[in-house]
Amino acid sequence: MSDESRADLLLDAALSATEPLIQLLIQEGINYPAFAKALKANFVLAAERALMEKGSKITDSALSVLSGVHRKDLRAWGEKRPHSGTKPLSVIAQAFTRWSISPEYSDADGKPLKLPKSGPAPSFESLIQQITRDIHPRTFLDSMIQLGAVKTEGDYICLSMEAFVPGDSEKDVFALYSDNVRDHIAAGASNLSAKKSRFLEHSVFADEMTEQSAKTLHHSAVELWKDTFQKFALQATELSDQDKDKADANYRLRFGVYFYAEPEQPDMNKDTEL
Repeated sequence: MSDESRADLLLDAALSATEPLIQLLIQEGINYPAFAKALKANFVLAAERALMEKGSKITDSALSVLSGVHRKDLRAWGEKRPHSGTKPLSVIAQAFTRWSISPEYSDADGKPLKLPKSGPAPSFESLIQQITRDIHPRTFLDSMIQLGAVKTEGDYICLSMEAFVPGDSEKDVFALYSDNVRDHIAAGASNLSAKKSRFLEHSVFADEMTEQSAKTLHHSAVELWKDTFQKFALQATELSDQDKDKADANYRLRFGVYFYAEPEQPDMNKDTEL
């Protein structure tokens, strides 16, 4: 029987899981002291959430004991609280998804229609009004053109990309990365907790293959995702429209897929000493 505790096992798993993130931080010039200093805030937020779930009083002493962050750092932290959780899907991404998968806005082959700028459905104006009435369709159109998501052809508008991706804004790119990775980790963390529901979190692993075989499988994964995306996004859109005015419509979700391949690396831990 192993002498390792559950905490030891989790710490080892967390260290392994963050290796790619640490590599990215190093590449971007973010060293250990800078990351460790920033990480304190997340430990405080997590401790605060844990105390709230238990119904315990939130004090500096309780937060310090639970998080391990010194009380003087809590005082310095003050009201400078970091962003917690994920951001809702942008209205532009919602419009793109609805246009891509809704039968109302697709032809007989399931391809997105060219939409007139205004008028009854299916039109660009009706598409935007199904999502929000707080933003004028013209403003929406200008933003989507700027992002390269759509283009105009006379009095019609058509999609100009197969999948919505953020524009040139690094802030948007990093936000998308953090939201996707955060929810993937959250699914696994929930599954490791005996008190919470189990979420879908499966993968297929293969090794001892050539780079060409890995590329072939990557292409296969992309094609499989296209079909899955169409089916799931359509159902999610329909249920969201059905639920949005209900008092208990307070859940969000994210369903994604990933693929990664790299040459196998030698075990660096064998000869590494600190």
